[in-house]
Amino acid sequence: MFEIKELWQRDLHAAVNPKSLKVIGQDVYITERSNKLSKININSGKTVWSQTVPNAWGWTSISSGYVYYMSQGQGLLCFGADSGELQWHRKFNQNYLGYIEVSGDILVTGGWRGYSNLAAYDRLTGEQLWSRAEQSQNGIGISVPEFIDNKRILVIRDSAIAAQVIDPNTGELIAEMNLPAGIEPIDLGRPYRILNGVVTFFTRDGKLVLLDTQELTVSVEDLGIASALKGIPYYFSDKVIFQDSENSYSMFDRSKRQMLWSVTMPHNKWTETLATQLSDDVFVIAGALGNIKMISINGHVEAPFQLEKRITTQIHNTGHQLIYGTKGSLKSVGY
Repeated sequence: MFEIKELWQRDLHAAVNPKSLKVIGQDVYITERSNKLSKININSGKTVWSQTVPNAWGWTSISSGYVYYMSQGQGLLCFGADSGELQWHRKFNQNYLGYIEVSGDILVTGGWRGYSNLAAYDRLTGEQLWSRAEQSQNGIGISVPEFIDNKRILVIRDSAIAAQVIDPNTGELIAEMNLPAGIEPIDLGRPYRILNGVVTFFTRDGKLVLLDTQELTVSVEDLGIASALKGIPYYFSDKVIFQDSENSYSMFDRSKRQMLWSVTMPHNKWTETLATQLSDDVFVIAGALGNIKMISINGHVEAPFQLEKRITTQIHNTGHQLIYGTKGSLKSVGY
């Protein structure tokens, strides 16, 4: 059994912005108060540097010694990761409620639900490289893009009806793949997770859809699961944690083709499952009202504990501690 111990807690004096929380090595990046972007030491929870930003509801991305922040309404800012000093600031002519992803020398931005175009910039200078309109007739647009590699990005379109692969250097469409009917649409402000080159979806009737980003193929597995709720499953190689009812989570083993466990636990109705893995046999899931449960592979609840406020971010696992946000605080627990 793992022993859980709170290491530190940081009051952010504001609701946690999950889009700004990044954990890189020994550093944690988060927005706090109403207009601060801060770098925090992961061991102590103390401030390394803090910079004023236009507001705290933007998107953070880290790459090659730089911190990029997409501010709501004020454009794109670049800071040095070590010093926190502002490197450049690109302003936009419209309110830019969007995301930011970086790979190599390319920085990709855009707005979910079609609020703004998908665009790419040189990450060192902020110079725009290309822009393409992605708003659909129903106004939903595309998901946050995920870099497959330096030459391809993946986006999911219009209520999960199709997947597109786009060249990040030119903005040109490389491929488009239709997705099976029955995949629940999600809030497109959240990215789909690529694991071992594969993106996973559940359909409403419990089938598992596998999108292979290398072969650009889509396959469907009938797992014999009665149903799956709206949401992105959390996928550990052959094991999948998903929401199977309004008040429960389940784990399915694809290699053995059997359900391993189901636990009663209300969830936050997020569009993704909040989970992580502590060892081969122990997993952690987070649900509504601050519940976190540590569960063995046989379904035994090893260490349930209750937080004061609900979990509002993914659980970042460093290998010996978990970092996550609650309604108004950032917490670190060791195990």
